[in-house]
Amino acid sequence: MGASIKQMVYDGILCDIINGVYPLDYVFNEKELVEKYNVSKSPVRDALIELCNEQVLRSIPRYGYEIVRITERRVREITQFRRLLEVDAFRENCRNYSDMMLKKIVDFNREANASWPKTRYEAWRTNIDFHSMLYSFTNNQFVQEVLEKSLSILYRAYAQLYWPSKDISLNWKEDYHNAIEYHMQKGDYDAATEMLCKDIEDISIYITD
Repeated sequence: MGASIKQMVYDGILCDIINGVYPLDYVFNEKELVEKYNVSKSPVRDALIELCNEQVLRSIPRYGYEIVRITERRVREITQFRRLLEVDAFRENCRNYSDMMLKKIVDFNREANASWPKTRYEAWRTNIDFHSMLYSFTNNQFVQEVLEKSLSILYRAYAQLYWPSKDISLNWKEDYHNAIEYHMQKGDYDAATEMLCKDIEDISIYITD
């Protein structure tokens, strides 16, 4: 029960941060959250500790917890990491698992397209699941978890850096996924890889400096 209460508080805080309920300079305190979620102090503290461990929040002793701001430099670094990680793995997996990959991609896109359009959260969750599915063929669970964490940070980056001033639906993400499927069906793995690169790098169009 304690774990589920802590998860409820964790999910609530994270969702509110992503959806812009709190300004970026907002400072959380335990008492406020205990009252908001009508729970004891223990699950609130546990949720805050986990959010700090994931670098969503930063603890300020005797003051509270502030939101960690994601810089555009951080976005570039994560994008570069993803390009190095995902593209080579995709090329290798196309050679070794092309038929199996294509079936998974087709099944995934069929389900994703059936539920279009999506909210921003649903679209990004679909994007995380798509890239995680592609990388799963490497059978490296540790690196896959790192990739998923990187994608989660990028989701927060969209929320902090771009959504307040731009209308970004993210549903066009599925255009890249459908294009990867199309080129895979044609056996054109170079073109499929190019679409994957564009999918990974698309956030750069919002960075102006």
